Order: sequence, then C-alpha cells, then structure tokens
Amino acid sequence: MVIRRVIFIILFLLTFSLLSAQEKGFLRGNIVDGDFGGPMIGATIILAENPSVGTVSDFDGNFSLSLDPGTYNIKVSFISFATLSYQGIKIEAGKTTVIDGIMKSDDKLLEEVVIVAKASRNSEIGMITKMKNSTNIVDGLSAQSFRKIGDSDLSGAIKRVTGVTVEGGKYVYVRGLGDRYTKTTLNGMSIPGLDPDVNAVQIDIFPTAVLENVAVYKTFTPDLFGDFSGGLVDVETKSFPETKTTSITIGLGYIEGQTFNPDYILYDGGKFDWAGFDDGTRKLPFAKTTDIPQEVVAAFDPVEGEKLENITRSFNKQLAVENKTALPNGSFSFNHGNQINA
Repeated sequence: MVIRRVIFIILFLLTFSLLSAQEKGFLRGNIVDGDFGGPMIGATIILAENPSVGTVSDFDGNFSLSLDPGTYNIKVSFISFATLSYQGIKIEAGKTTVIDGIMKSDDKLLEEVVIVAKASRNSEIGMITKMKNSTNIVDGLSAQSFRKIGDSDLSGAIKRVTGVTVEGGKYVYVRGLGDRYTKTTLNGMSIPGLDPDVNAVQIDIFPTAVLENVAVYKTFTPDLFGDFSGGLVDVETKSFPETKTTSITIGLGYIEGQTFNPDYILYDGGKFDWAGFDDGTRKLPFAKTTDIPQEVVAAFDPVEGEKLENITRSFNKQLAVENKTALPNGSFSFNHGNQINA
C-alpha cells in the first residue's frame, strides 16, 4: 500500500512538471545587418518590462527565448545601431512566436571617442623602446630593473650600465671620464653638485625607490646640454601616486674579510655617524681659512701669534685610532606619497 502511494506521488509530480513545461511559450527570430546584409552577431534581445530577462543572437543572427504566456514589449539593440522596438508581442503556451528584424547603423548614437594612454617608462620594455627609438647612443635602467637587482640607491644600480663606473661610491664616470666631463640632470633639468670642489653630482643621494628610470647618454644631440664630453646621466623620478602609497626598505651589506673583522681600524667619530650626519665632532675651530694668520712671527706680532696658537690648541688632541669589530653595512628608507585635492 505504501509503495503504491509513493509511485502515485512520483507520477503526479512528473505529470505536474510536464504540464508546467508545456505552459511556456517561445519567442524566436533572426536579426540581420541592414547595411551589409549579414547576420547580426551578439545583438541583445530583452524584455522592456524586465531588462534582466533576455538573450543574444548567435553567429547566424538567430535567437530563442522561453517566456511565460502573456504580452510583452521587446527591444533589440546593438552598439552603433538603432534600437528595434516591438510592442504587444503575444506569447501563448506551447506555441512559438517569430519576430525578425533588420538593424541599421545610427551614427548619431556614437560620439567622439578619445583614447588616452601613457607609455610605460618604468619597465624594461619601456627602456628598451626608448633606446631603440632614440637617435642617440643611450643606455639605462628602469624601476623594474631596480626592483630586480635590489640596490637601494643610484650609486649601486648605475654601475650595471655598460661603460659606467662609480668612484668613491658616489661620482659617475662614463667611458672612463668623470667629474668635469660628466653631467647629471634631474627630470631633464641641470642640478648642482653638493661638493663645491667637484663638478659631478653625488648620485648616492637618489634612492631607487623614488626613481622611474635613469638614462645615460653617451653622445651629443642638440636637445641635450652642451657642457659634457664623457656622458650625461638623466635621472627621472616617479610621478605623483594616484593613491596613497607607503613603503619601508631595510638593507644589509656584507663584505668578505671586513665585516665582523675584530681588527678593523676605526676611530670614535660622532654619535650620528650611523645616520650619515656629523654631530660637530669634525667641525673646524674657525669659520673660514682666511681667519688663520699667515706667516706670523710671534716676536713681532704677539696678537696674531696668540690667535694662531689658540686656533692650533682648539683642535682635538686625540688623533689615535683603535681596533674595533666592523659591523655590516646597513641602509633604511621610508617613502610615503599621496595626492590631496586642495
């Protein structure tokens, strides 16, 4: 008895589902391009009352849509073509309603389209493209290269450019020529060096984290400065970030035979030597060299003689060095950028 009831319920549900499926009606059709006569591929067919219900035409321009019985308003659209509207399309249960359409282009629907793009200058491909299109002999590195090689400042990174060496950890030599023969620019503008006795710019002041690329020009062209003969180094910084960015970089350097050597010769120095600043330990006891008396004979000029003696005695009397353990080279950088609408 129970088995009969189960079979009866199953048959009832199957019959109900078949009847429900038969209650659906179908909307079919074909959409044609009125300008060229071919099928409209990918045209959108939707219900005006419910845009979430719809379909698209296939490669032959055909479409098929299953709908509940009723009366609908149909819209057929495609980019740059005038929209087709069908009002009062009646869908009957178990029957197929056919609508065909011819779509014609409408130039008024499309306004001028402007595509704006910026050439990538911080990638290796961008640097290679710059080298290829340049009329000059140019070589360089991009921000992508900086990230790969891991150098924290430009003095370490630029040594990887062909024909470039770095003297004293900060002065660039191009093809063996440096100082007065090499020029450094920042974003195309000439910049002075920090040392008044040297014409070259100390490139160790540029952290690679803020650089877009660096290009080394080895020949002359009219668009470059004319006061160099060895080479011109153009340092380009990153533009303002589109969003808030923050980065922290910590680096350690190891030199075989020197790092952790307990017999490394050092002297006390200042308290802020680790940060690259002098706390006054190395400050000279006079403002300028012209303050030092010249060719003084104390017997004939006791005032100048006393002045010279005071200057001499004002120097630090401890000039000795001592053996200490050499610690690893270290570096730390913090970068933060953002744009604020004023």
